[in-house]
Amino acid sequence: MISITSAFAPSIDHAGLQVSVGPALLWISGNMYAVPPSVVFLTPNSTSYVFFNTSVGLIGVTNSGFSPVVIPIATVTTSFNVVSNLTDNRPDFMTPGSGGSSPTFSGQ
Repeated sequence: MISITSAFAPSIDHAGLQVSVGPALLWISGNMYAVPPSVVFLTPNSTSYVFFNTSVGLIGVTNSGFSPVVIPIATVTTSFNVVSNLTDNRPDFMTPGSGGSSPTFSGQ
């Protein structure tokens, strides 16, 4: 069962340059998203930012930081061939923006 505390839970479950992201159920702008568990592949020797893209309904990763229109999941630092650090960046809750503005997040 997916709970508020387990939605998008990031973890290092695999060897190498990958991070697992737990499933989530979201209601965004009148649309329900059932996001399955995912595995995100990362770049060696870098800092990566894992997020849920609210525009397309998918998990994404970038090396340039979180944009204001995504739900942050994790910041991950890698060495040559392994994940060396994972920081959980999931917000405690989300308050919808009004009048088409971006959502705001609270917490961690």
